[in-house]
Amino acid sequence: MRAKIILQYWKKHPLSSFFIVLQLTAILVLTAAASSATSTALQYYKPFSDYFRSQGMFLELTNVSLDNKTVCENSKDLEDVLKSATVLSCYTLQTKLQGSSNVTFRAYDPDIINRYHPKLATGSWLTPEVTPDNMLHAVVWGVDANVGDILEAVADNNETIPIKVIGILDDNATIVGHTSGSREAQSDYMQMYTQFTQETLVGSTILLNQAEVLAAKKRYPDIISPMSDMVLIKYDKDIDQTTANLNNVLISKYANTLNGYYMTDINSQSLRNIRPTLYFFIPILIAAFSLMCVSAICSNAIVTEEQLYSYAIFRLCGMSRKQCIFLNFCHIILAVIVSEVINSCIMQFLINGRSIMNTPLHYELPQFICCLCIGVFYMFLSFIQPYLALRKQTIHTILIDQTGKGQ
Repeated sequence: MRAKIILQYWKKHPLSSFFIVLQLTAILVLTAAASSATSTALQYYKPFSDYFRSQGMFLELTNVSLDNKTVCENSKDLEDVLKSATVLSCYTLQTKLQGSSNVTFRAYDPDIINRYHPKLATGSWLTPEVTPDNMLHAVVWGVDANVGDILEAVADNNETIPIKVIGILDDNATIVGHTSGSREAQSDYMQMYTQFTQETLVGSTILLNQAEVLAAKKRYPDIISPMSDMVLIKYDKDIDQTTANLNNVLISKYANTLNGYYMTDINSQSLRNIRPTLYFFIPILIAAFSLMCVSAICSNAIVTEEQLYSYAIFRLCGMSRKQCIFLNFCHIILAVIVSEVINSCIMQFLINGRSIMNTPLHYELPQFICCLCIGVFYMFLSFIQPYLALRKQTIHTILIDQTGKGQ
C-alpha cells in the first residue's frame, strides 16, 4: 500500500521527483569524482609519507657491502651501522626462472609489503610474515602461470628452488621498485614506483618476501639476494646534524649508489606535484556538501508543500502522524537509491580511460562509502522538514490552508 502511494506521487509530480533525483545524482557524481581524484593523488605518497617527511636519504643502488665485504641481504644490518636510522629496502634475487629468460626477481622488506598493496588481477598479496609451509610465495607479472602453480627458480649452483604463485598483478598495476626498462628519474615520490604496461616494460617480474628468502637460505644456502634497486632511509626526529652527516658519509662508503636524493628534496617536490590536485578537488568536495544541504532543504520544502493535503487526507482516513512522516521518508529513500544507482553507472562510464587533471578516476569502496554518507545525510536533512511541518500543524489548519490555495 505504501509503495503504491509513493509510486502514485512520482506519477503525479514527475518534475519535482525528476529534479530531486537529478540534483542528488549531480552531487553524488561530483563527490565521487572529487574523492577519487583526491585519494589517487595521495595513494602513492601516503604509504611512505613518514619517510618522505623525515630527514634521510632515498637511494637507487646496485648493492651494499659492509666492512666484511659481503653483500648486505638484510636492511637491519645497515641499520646497525647507521645511527638513529630506520631502513627499508628492495632486494634482487640472483636466480633464474626455469625455462624463461629476462625475469626480474624482486624481494621486499616485510614493512614494505605491509604498507603498500598493488592492484592484483587475481589471487592475494604477499604477507609480511614467514609462512609455515617452508616455501617461497610470489606475486607475478608476465609469467605464464596461474595462482597455485609452482615455479622453479635455479640458483647459481643449478639447485632448483620451488616458488608458489599466490597472486598475479593487474596489467596496469603499480609496484614499489624498478624492473627492467622502467627506470625514469622524477625526483618525487613516484621515483620509487613502477607502473606496469606492455609498452614500457621488458620481461617478467616475480615479487617475494625477503623474510621468506632469508628463511629459505637455511635450506638453499646458495640463494643470494642483495639489497639493491631502491632503499629508503629515515632518520629519527631528534637526530642532530652531526650524526646525520656521519650517516651520509657511511652511506657513501658502503652503498654502491646510482642515484641519491635527500628526503627533504623528495618531499618538497612531491608536495608541489600533489597540491594542485588537492587545491582543485577539495573545494569541489566542500561545494558538493554545501549544495547537498541546500538541495535537501529546498527540494523537501517543495515535496512537503505538495504532499501536505494528501497527508491531511491520510490522517482523516486513520493514518498516524508517524506513518505520514515515514511515508515521506520512504519517498526520499527511493530517490536516494535511484540517484546512487545512476551515479554508479555514470562513474563506471567515466573511469574507462578518463582522467581529471591527469589524475585517473576510480570508483571503489572509499568512493562508495563517501557517496553513501552523502545519501544518508541527505535523508536525515530530508526527514527534519516534514517532521516539523506535520508536528506543528493540525489536520484542520492543513485542509483550510490547502483549500485556500486551490487544492
